[in-house]
Amino acid sequence: FALDEKGRPMSKSAGNVITPSEVAERFGVDSLRLYLLKASAPWEDMPFSMEGVRVANRTLNILWNVYYFSTTYMALDNFNPEEWDSEKIAPFLTIPDRWLLSRLESTVRLFNEEFRVHNLHRATRAVENFILEDLSRWYVRLVRDRTWLEGDSGEKTAAYYTLHRALLTTAFMLSPVTPHLSEEFYLNLGQGKASISLEDWREADEGWIDEDLEERMAVVRAVVEAVASARQKAGIKLRWPLSSLIIETDEQKVREAVEEMKDILLPQANIKSVKLTEKWDGLLKEVSPNFKAIGPVFRAEGKRAAEFISAQEPAELLRQVEAGTAAFEGTPITLEMLKISEKLPEGFVTAEIPQGRLYLDTHITPELEAEAYSRELIRRIQEMRKEQNLNVEDRIITTLKLPPELAEKIAGWKDHIARETRSVELKFEEPAGYTKEWDVEGYTVEIGIERAEE
Repeated sequence: FALDEKGRPMSKSAGNVITPSEVAERFGVDSLRLYLLKASAPWEDMPFSMEGVRVANRTLNILWNVYYFSTTYMALDNFNPEEWDSEKIAPFLTIPDRWLLSRLESTVRLFNEEFRVHNLHRATRAVENFILEDLSRWYVRLVRDRTWLEGDSGEKTAAYYTLHRALLTTAFMLSPVTPHLSEEFYLNLGQGKASISLEDWREADEGWIDEDLEERMAVVRAVVEAVASARQKAGIKLRWPLSSLIIETDEQKVREAVEEMKDILLPQANIKSVKLTEKWDGLLKEVSPNFKAIGPVFRAEGKRAAEFISAQEPAELLRQVEAGTAAFEGTPITLEMLKISEKLPEGFVTAEIPQGRLYLDTHITPELEAEAYSRELIRRIQEMRKEQNLNVEDRIITTLKLPPELAEKIAGWKDHIARETRSVELKFEEPAGYTKEWDVEGYTVEIGIERAEE
C-alpha cells in the first residue's frame, strides 16, 4: 500500500491519491523512481511524501552539477578518457583520487550485494550517499583548484580521470533506477555502444579498494567537520583563515591520518598549522577550596584558610602543593583541599571528534585579516562573473573602489585576487563595466568587471 503524508492508505474514495504523472511533471520521472526505490523496503507499505521526491530531485541536481563542472573543464583541456587506463594514470593519482576510486568501488560492491538480494532501498541509498557525501561534498572540494591549473598537468589529468570514472560508474549503478539521466551521462562521456543498457553489468573492481585509506580519510573529514562546528560557536566564517589547530588524541590511527593528510586537512579547515598531542597543556587551571577537606584540618581557621587558597595564583599554588611547600600558617595544604578545574584560554574554542578533542585558536592577526578580506572580494567578483554568464575561461578587467583602510589591508593580495578571478588587470579606481556595490564585513565596496579583449 501507498500511504499519504498523514499515514493513511491512498485511495480514490478517500480523495488522497497523487498520480505518477502529477509528480513526474513537477520533478521528473527519474526523481520519482529514485524516491520510490529508496523510501522504504519493497515489502513494506510505502509512506509517500512529495517532500521526499523533492529531496531525490535535489540529489540528482547535485549529481548533474558535478557532471556539468567536470565535463566543462574536461572539454576545455581536451581530456580524452580513451587515452588513459588505470596503469597509465597510476603515477599521477593523488591521495584524494585514490580515496574516491576506493569509495567508488566499495559502493559498487555494496550496491550489488544489496541489489542481488532485493534490498533495493539499501542499494539506492548507498549510491545516494556516495553522490552527496563522497563525490560532491568532499572530492569536488578537494580537486576544484586542480581543474584551474594552466597547461598540461598530470595532477589535473588524474582529477579528470577520477571524475570521469566516478560519473560513468555512478551512471551504471543508477541505470535501473534513473534510466534517463544514466543514459545521458553514458552517451556524453565517450562510450561506444548505442545505449548503457547494452553494457554488461558493472562489478566492483576490488583492486581499487583500500579500506585503510577510507578509514584515514574519514578521520580527516571528522576533524574538518569539528573545526566547522567550532567556527560556528565562535562566529567565524570558513573563508576566514585561522592560525592554528590543536588535536588532542591518544589514538595512533588519528595521528597517522592527520600527519599523512595534513595537506588536505589544512586547506579544507582553512588553518595554517596543526599540532598533535596526547594532552594539551594550554588549558588554564582554576583552583577553589574544598571545604569538606579543609574543615577537619583547620577547624576554626577553615574560613581563613579557604580565603587564602582562593587568593593564590592557581598555577603557582599547584606547583607549591606538588612540591610540598604550600602551607597556611604552618599547616600544609594538600591536593585534597583543592577543587581543580580547567577552562579554555581567551580566544580558543573546542569541539569533540570521535577519537579525541580539538582546540581552535580564533585570534585574527593582521596577516590573516588581509587574506580573509581578499577571499571575501574574490567571492563577490566570482558571483558577478556568474551573473554576467561568463565562461570559466573568459578573462576580465576588474576595477575596485575600496575604502582606503581596506585597500591598504589587501594591497599585498592584489595579484592573488587577479589570478583567482581570471583578471588580466585589477585596478583600484572608479568601477567600469558591470558594476555592483557590496557590503564586505562592514566596508562599502564597489566592484566593476568587463570582459577583456582576446
